[in-house]
Amino acid sequence: SDMFHLTNNSKSLFIDDVKGFLDNNDIRYVENFSMTGKSQLITHYDFIIAHSKTAKERIISVINNMDTNAAKAMIFSWNDTQDNRPDSQLYAFIQNTDNKVSDNAIRAIEKYGIKPAYWSERENYITELSA
Repeated sequence: SDMFHLTNNSKSLFIDDVKGFLDNNDIRYVENFSMTGKSQLITHYDFIIAHSKTAKERIISVINNMDTNAAKAMIFSWNDTQDNRPDSQLYAFIQNTDNKVSDNAIRAIEKYGIKPAYWSERENYITELSA
């Protein structure tokens, strides 16, 4: 019970960090975006950034612990919903400063067109997220 609470609390804190990063860099977004996929299951994404003249729509999923289970869940969700938003790019904002990230998980999500965005390198994504 305490571990479950700690895990949920850590994810919640990381989402707040990502939100602060977006706010501090004047990146406009909508929080808590959900859509129904082919499976008729609803998939929740943490943030969505509207398309512009120079960039496609960007969807952000925040991952506190990127392991192969998280990768499998993300791949299924993205495959399930991608046809509904064909002009979109999914970013996985990955907490890598406190947690070890699975190389296998990163390779897997990249095979499905999901862009890993490491928290330690967040400054590198400002231009493409604010476009």
